[in-house]
Amino acid sequence: MESEGIEHLSEILSYIGKCCIDGINLPLFSYIYSYISTHTSTHMSFFLDHPNRTIATIRLEVYIPNERSRFKYSTGRSVKTVYWDKKTRRLKTMRGAQGDRNRKLNIILNEYEFAVERIRDFYGSALTKDRLKAKLDEYFHVQEKKSETVLELFDEYLKEIKDVGTLTKATQTKYRQSRDKFKAFQGRVNSNSKT
Repeated sequence: MESEGIEHLSEILSYIGKCCIDGINLPLFSYIYSYISTHTSTHMSFFLDHPNRTIATIRLEVYIPNERSRFKYSTGRSVKTVYWDKKTRRLKTMRGAQGDRNRKLNIILNEYEFAVERIRDFYGSALTKDRLKAKLDEYFHVQEKKSETVLELFDEYLKEIKDVGTLTKATQTKYRQSRDKFKAFQGRVNSNSKT
């Protein structure tokens, strides 16, 4: 019953707006609109999952009316917490290579925000946590794929440290060399087991 009333908010607000044009008090419209919109809209913010650690994963939290708790969704992006701005809930604006990485991650966060807004606009008051999760997974092509080999895990880790920029280039090179040595060793073990 409550959701039926929420679905007709746009009609109510347009009627109130028309009445304001016809001479009814504009502050009354502003008050009613602000009261209704805060009780029906979704509020979204980005947070760090562990803000006291050196590196934390960014997650988005969405308040959905008619749900008991906030919807939490991991972006899968990790950052050094020193680069996180707690006021803007985004990465800090900086110069240089770190600034470039921060801008790229902020663009990705903007994409998440845009996706949530589009999904919210599509479903309106019928939005649930399950629907939002399914649509975000679909939008960002999230697949439940587990890496099966050590080399795949190593490759994923190398990609992540390169994207996040948490290690120096020399250290990244050493990790790549270790991966290559392990691959060569694995190749020798596999060829010996066949004979």
